[in-house]
Amino acid sequence: MRTCNRTSVIGWLVLASGVLLLGSRGQSQTKEDPAVYAPVGSLASMHLVLHSQLKAVKDWVAEKDFVSAAQTGRGLSTLAQLYSYQFADEGWRTHCSALATASNKLVEAAGKKAAGDCEKASEECTRLIDDLAAKQPKEAGKVEHKGFKLPGNLRTWMTLLDGSYVDAKSAATAKELALRTEVIATQANALKHLRSSDTWSKHSLAVRDAALQVSEQARKNEFAEAKKSLKTIFQRCEACHENSK
Repeated sequence: MRTCNRTSVIGWLVLASGVLLLGSRGQSQTKEDPAVYAPVGSLASMHLVLHSQLKAVKDWVAEKDFVSAAQTGRGLSTLAQLYSYQFADEGWRTHCSALATASNKLVEAAGKKAAGDCEKASEECTRLIDDLAAKQPKEAGKVEHKGFKLPGNLRTWMTLLDGSYVDAKSAATAKELALRTEVIATQANALKHLRSSDTWSKHSLAVRDAALQVSEQARKNEFAEAKKSLKTIFQRCEACHENSK
């Protein structure tokens, strides 16, 4: 379980200020249309983070911490909604919407502290996540969405991003680290749409590009170096936060 999920909301927002205010060395040099969402990330990284998020919900329910279970379930629903934009195929969108609906049922059950209903909703989420691969379009080219509106709120996204970083730190293999940092890149790439500020967008993209760089290192089996780079990203975030006080 991600024990960091017990951190206060203030903790998430502190992390947010650090992550999204990276120094200029990490900033994206690519000009991108802020009104257009172009997804990054692979089906493998999606599958991994969705299962991790669902497992965290189950663990909270087992501990009878239904508040944390509901919060984590909202993160699962938010991810399902985001991933519906991964492909233009209508069948894919419908399947992801079904996962978001099942996740919301899980949140509702957790809100009622109904462990049995949580288990039923979790089983449905597991089935839908496992079926994602079968729903991926055979021909999936580059997709761009104009007028994209990011699902979820700041609290949910900061919780997701922090959890993804903790998971990346805990990665046991180069392959897992590559996927975990790809998840961070996906989330940062989407997070730029939460606010219209150019500064917010620029620093969100800086996080994305840094995560993609670490992911590429890991894919080249440079596991030790990739782990060091991951730590450096966090250290830069902390240093930035200290400077912004």
